Amino acid sequence: MLGARNINPEQTLARLGLLLFLFISFSSFANDEPGDKSLAEPSFSVPRGHYAQPFELVIIVNEPGASLLYTIDGSKPDADSPQTNQIVSPDGDSPASLTLTVDRTMSVRARAAMANRKHSKTTTHSYIFNAQVLEQSRPQQVFEEWGHDGPDWEMDPDVVNHKDPDSRMVATDLLAIPALYLALPFGDFWGEDGIYIDGEGEPRNCSVELLNPSGSATQPNAIPGVQVNGTVQITGGSSTRRWKTDKLSMRLKFHHEALFPVFEHANNAAGSEPSRSFHTLVLDARLNESWNHSSGEQREHGQYTRDQFIADLQNDMGGLAPHGRHVHLYIAGIYWGLYTLHERPDHHFASHYLGGDKDDYDVIKHQWNDVVSGSNDHFLEVRDLLAQPDIASSEAYERIGSLLDLEDFTHYVLLNYWAGNTDWSHQNWYATFNRKDSAGRWRFHSWDAEHTIKKTRENITDKNDPDSPTRFHVRLMENPEYHALFTATVRHAMREGGLLDPEYTRAAYDRRLFEIDQAIRAESARWGDNRKRRPYTRGGEWSEESNRILNDYLPRRSRILLDQFSEAGWFP
Repeated sequence: MLGARNINPEQTLARLGLLLFLFISFSSFANDEPGDKSLAEPSFSVPRGHYAQPFELVIIVNEPGASLLYTIDGSKPDADSPQTNQIVSPDGDSPASLTLTVDRTMSVRARAAMANRKHSKTTTHSYIFNAQVLEQSRPQQVFEEWGHDGPDWEMDPDVVNHKDPDSRMVATDLLAIPALYLALPFGDFWGEDGIYIDGEGEPRNCSVELLNPSGSATQPNAIPGVQVNGTVQITGGSSTRRWKTDKLSMRLKFHHEALFPVFEHANNAAGSEPSRSFHTLVLDARLNESWNHSSGEQREHGQYTRDQFIADLQNDMGGLAPHGRHVHLYIAGIYWGLYTLHERPDHHFASHYLGGDKDDYDVIKHQWNDVVSGSNDHFLEVRDLLAQPDIASSEAYERIGSLLDLEDFTHYVLLNYWAGNTDWSHQNWYATFNRKDSAGRWRFHSWDAEHTIKKTRENITDKNDPDSPTRFHVRLMENPEYHALFTATVRHAMREGGLLDPEYTRAAYDRRLFEIDQAIRAESARWGDNRKRRPYTRGGEWSEESNRILNDYLPRRSRILLDQFSEAGWFP
């Protein structure tokens, strides 16, 4: 009698999947007809994703006589590169194939190659072993000195082994939100010529993968991940000054508009439906009100939710702000922390949501003379109209309304006053305008709203920054028609059940908190000790600030703001 065996369900499924994969691959190979088209991408037997046990990965080229080029260091497979491995067809008629043991967090990049044929596109499959991430320490690769102690690289044992379950990181925290994996050589990012050390500007080629799109803790690979090729560069204005912060933001650019449905399984705001294709996305590290800031007061306020929460509210109010969601970021196999992946409100963004061709849009950010696309002519026209001494007439209101979407503008400024946005509007705004559409109007978009929902009695009604939204609003309030429109907007937003009613804002903020309720522990382990020996934790400072916002700011803010508007003469 044979002894009983313990059968691992994950291994059984992997074997069944391999058999099916081989059948489909060889069927495709037999039916493929030669031609001048590019070679098909190689097939992978195991999908990209999160895994707990080592497995055998089989890669097959579906073309007779074609070679398989592959790398495991993040570089693009190239026959002339010493990092590229080449597998040739055994007899010229069979497909080249490779069996590789995957037992650690890594990326496998592969392409098919053949003389006198176009190489296939490079396809990338990355695999994350969550238990190993908890043990992450100083990398073995050589990295450039940061000019100071730099990050310690490790996942802090004080968090991984924390006595309080609310603060203790566990492996499933890495499954609570999607993972974004950038595959490129370690040296391209952190080496002597790496872009992280050099700072803002130079892009590097990379693969971009979204794993576990739904953020499932129990079935992280049930929904297939997606992958595109593009570039990554460091961005972030003052945050890139060495070393204001060790955790930097980045911009992803794709070589063309790429299908990358990153918001498809997210809890999006009730406003416009998010795009599924992008030219550009931002990986936002968060500088202000975060655990990496040099100010202890700002670190105590760390939430990692403020900016996207304000953008959510603008979308809910019928405006247009970047959609976003939180992700765990991996770079060249290194876990790099919690990031917000969100849109950039440029001409591509405006074209998708407002219609028209992208080249028809003028885009300005931060200042009247910071032109992202097109020109600032029509913006200066609005500025000059608002500088006229007589702005109270209906004719002036009509002329300004032909260039500026006044109803949308009242919602935009109201939201920033409600949020107590102290870092606005001398900066931190985007505006877009369709100059080819007779119905085109300037619209403002929330951007970098990190200095918000801090002091419950914050009063910024005295802001009057030149050539900016606050100056526009202050001047427009001299016009009775705009004054009436703003008053109506305030009444509607702050009525019971309105979008700035405490019940609504509390629920909206709670959704963003819930999104990272577990994931924040991974951020605590990675960056919580960056500025002090004892790390910031979920059960400590993060929960304290969350409770303050939910139980003090949000319930009381609208009533306080109405009093401030009344004192300013803006509301009865």
